[in-house]
Amino acid sequence: MLKRGTVWALYALVWDASSAGAVRLASGGGRGAKGKGKGKAAGEAKGTAKAAAQTTGDAKAKPKTKAEAGAEAPAAIHCGALAKDWKDTLEDNFVDKVFTHVAFDRPLKASDGQSYESFALQKWFSRNQTSPVTRQPLPATDLLNENTDLRARTEEHLRRLPALVEAGCAAELQNLKVATSLTLAVPLRLGDVAMLRAFVAVGVGADSGTLPQAAKLGNTATVIALFREMPPGVDVNGVDADGRTALHIAARMGNTDVMNALLNANP
Repeated sequence: MLKRGTVWALYALVWDASSAGAVRLASGGGRGAKGKGKGKAAGEAKGTAKAAAQTTGDAKAKPKTKAEAGAEAPAAIHCGALAKDWKDTLEDNFVDKVFTHVAFDRPLKASDGQSYESFALQKWFSRNQTSPVTRQPLPATDLLNENTDLRARTEEHLRRLPALVEAGCAAELQNLKVATSLTLAVPLRLGDVAMLRAFVAVGVGADSGTLPQAAKLGNTATVIALFREMPPGVDVNGVDADGRTALHIAARMGNTDVMNALLNANP
């Protein structure tokens, strides 16, 4: 898997090689014409070589405009590589491949050597006391064994997504369907607005319980971000499993900041 530095190094090598080849071709043509021609033909060859050299010198002296640079090395090329690398790393290392098939939020490490999303393993364990992978017995203590290292590494990887979006790679990430491996649970739990906005930018949707969940976690910034940006599926009047709206939850918890945010912010 290519790392960002490796990807950029490859682009630089390819671009330098292409540029050098173009210069050599131009220079070779000039020398050939000079050796063959006499009189007017030689003069024209000299003039052509001189013009080519002058053009090359001008190109070196004059910085390329943003539009020219974009035409020569389209952002889509490096975005495609970086987006794929980010997605592959996510799916290979930080996704619950047994139950949820999305990035871990609160992973548990079971005695069968596997990690599972907490709520999913608890639901499984309520009906089965065996491993969902090996079918061997699992102790109930596995439900208390948080995989804090995996959670930290998952969060670290997810925090790299806003930088990719800021670099203009949202379209490539959408094309790779990274949204199918993400939910808003992690940015809501962390209260990370930048991550939340990046998730929305790559197409991560929500449901009617998302805003109540944000209110329950009590982070005013994420409530406002959800309320103002309204990703697909978010409903201001949506309710949680107990039939409570975000405003009901904030009032019950006495969270006046979230209450004011819901009452005063405009979508």
